Amino acid sequence: MELAKVKIHTLPSKTNYKYGEKMDLKGGSIEAIRNSGAKEIIPMDESMISGFTTNKLGRILVKVNYQGMKDSFYINVEDYEKETKLVPPTKKD
Repeated sequence: MELAKVKIHTLPSKTNYKYGEKMDLKGGSIEAIRNSGAKEIIPMDESMISGFTTNKLGRILVKVNYQGMKDSFYINVEDYEKETKLVPPTKKD
């Protein structure tokens, strides 16, 4: 049966990452919809994913490809240190 459409069914449990963290697709699934209207829920795996990186900060578009059909979702990548506070020195000569 021909595939008509693929869409994100459930996002992975983890969509917020720290810089350099590895991909975790647990909980993520897609819904494959056939031309006949039949639907199948398929767990996401690394072979379906492109665009994933945690070596860049900010909002990252992750693409999911299954049998030539695509959908996408976003992850957020943050630095480990969010805010650095500078304190003036207290030692006097």
